[in-house]
Amino acid sequence: MTFEQQEMFQKRLMNYSTLKSVQILSALAFFKKECGINDIAQLTNLSNSTIHRILHEFVSCGLAVKVGTKYQYGVMLRSLFEVITDDNYLLKVSELEMNRLNNLTKETVHLIVQENCDAVYLDKREAQNQIGLQSVVGKHVPMYCTSGGKALMAYQSQAWLDNYYTQTELVRLTETTITDRKKMADELAQIRKQGYALDNSEHNPDVVCVAAPVFFPDGKAACTIGVATPKYRMTREKMDLFIAESVRSAKAISENLK
Repeated sequence: MTFEQQEMFQKRLMNYSTLKSVQILSALAFFKKECGINDIAQLTNLSNSTIHRILHEFVSCGLAVKVGTKYQYGVMLRSLFEVITDDNYLLKVSELEMNRLNNLTKETVHLIVQENCDAVYLDKREAQNQIGLQSVVGKHVPMYCTSGGKALMAYQSQAWLDNYYTQTELVRLTETTITDRKKMADELAQIRKQGYALDNSEHNPDVVCVAAPVFFPDGKAACTIGVATPKYRMTREKMDLFIAESVRSAKAISENLK
């Protein structure tokens, strides 16, 4: 587990401070393989005695399996995972295009969805280069300064945008971050016109991204698919390719959703 992954998961689990069982279930799912009580305690900040008591109940009902002194999720929990995976049709219908775009560009490919006022990495294909990006599936990032986030914002109602601006401060993260609402309105209009969004090092000064929106049959934005690469590897020719192929992938996934 990387430090970034652990920090992200710890912050998420703090939201379940009164649901200790949910915290431990989430930890078992996160580790996937065998983990000890101390591992779970480090991730959840729960006491060892609390974890031990709940794990004992999980073992009794099949949610966990004890392997020596460690624990792993059990058959019942695995079955729940499979149901969730089967239902997550966005992952299924986008899989071929995620792989195609990754193999074509050799760069990091992201599938991004909206959760409240954030953009969230739903799926990822790692770059096929020596140096990739440290994004993590499940991580929340700002919408206003990422290509996927802006592509989702572009198809929201004005009422949604007004509410978004009351809850979200447009903080300048880099020299190119858009922090003015009028400029953002122009940016979103341009995204709708051209059918894709760019992140011109607006979130990370060393990264550039392109993303295109995927639509449900009713015309609402479902997610975005796009390419992210270190800035030093980007050329005009590559950008043109990434834009064209991201748009192509987004259209293909939208067709699959019909």
